[in-house]
Amino acid sequence: MRTNNHFWRSALLLLSLVTLFLSKAYAVTVNLADYDISASGGQTWTYTYTDGPSTGTSFNSVLPIFNLSDLGLTGSVETDIVIPFETNINVVYQLQNSLTVDAGTYNNVLVLIFLDENYSANSANTTYGIDAAVDQGVTEVIIYAANTGAIQFTDIGASNGGVVESYELSGLDIPAETIRFVDYFFEGADGDTWTYNDNTNNMPFDFTLSTFTSGSNMGRRKIGNDTAGIIFDVTANIVTWYEIIGEEILDPAFSFPEVLPVGQETGLDLVILKLDSYTVTAGTFNDVIVHVWLDSNFGPNSMNTTLGLGAITASAVTDVDWYANGVGLLKHYGVDASTGNNDGVDFELTSYDSSQPANSPTNGGGSSGGGGSTNPILVMMLLCLALIRRKLS
Repeated sequence: MRTNNHFWRSALLLLSLVTLFLSKAYAVTVNLADYDISASGGQTWTYTYTDGPSTGTSFNSVLPIFNLSDLGLTGSVETDIVIPFETNINVVYQLQNSLTVDAGTYNNVLVLIFLDENYSANSANTTYGIDAAVDQGVTEVIIYAANTGAIQFTDIGASNGGVVESYELSGLDIPAETIRFVDYFFEGADGDTWTYNDNTNNMPFDFTLSTFTSGSNMGRRKIGNDTAGIIFDVTANIVTWYEIIGEEILDPAFSFPEVLPVGQETGLDLVILKLDSYTVTAGTFNDVIVHVWLDSNFGPNSMNTTLGLGAITASAVTDVDWYANGVGLLKHYGVDASTGNNDGVDFELTSYDSSQPANSPTNGGGSSGGGGSTNPILVMMLLCLALIRRKLS
């Protein structure tokens, strides 16, 4: 009989060790920062009560609620173990494959189960799979989705495990990223010069910034020369084009909205894309926008594919301009609307002499020196500007 007792004690000890080993073997380490979120993007979270006296009502928050870092929860943690949170309160972390709330289905969600040492285990302990050896009552459960924040909150009665109230994410408004065109258009002082090279014919030409001091354009600015360029002004952070020199006086004048959305059609037959950097002969420039002109008379062409516009527009790309913040135009590439191939107009910045130091090239190129006098290649530039003029007419 003593032998049998010894056997069962040994078996139970072995079983305990195996259970401990398995719990450690399957424990998962979670980086809490993956489930934190910043409100810097101007998001609005909408939550709707699903249980409790406010069931069916909703509220909005422009700040993420129960943000992990705001709760003092940072770093990496292991799942399925009891971790002290504050006096008499502990937390257990769990990972769940997915959770569907009103706002949608979220995968790999993080579940935080708060326990109160002042209460014995309740029915919610069983519901959330808390180890039976943990004699602490569940009081709150918060579930998070990566890059979203809290998607569900449940307040639980510590004495009985019943739901007091619960609400879940029913909407998340993330406004489109925006840019101000004025930040990327030509900035500088009179006399600043941008030198471009026509890549098709390998011929340089200069554009110079100047201000009209008399006549109907008095006070307006010009980027170009006597035979090509644009007459414009900037007021209240809005860029207005008045004339494409040598081509047409715009009537009415065309004003770019102060703020343009990134990655979606603007209603102006153009799409704005954003790049961290872009390299031309003059160097590599940071904070670059891609100004994509469209023509709704044609369907998508190969340039639409190259620029990844499939989900953005069904109109054909006709011209592409790259602008750098604080510098101006880096490159123009004309596009045949029917094919997406180059239409013969392709020029890029080789150097510039500007009083604005906001975005110097990080390598290559230079910021001084002209690249040649006015030459016939400007006629080709007029063609590209005419394409733009067609969009504005």
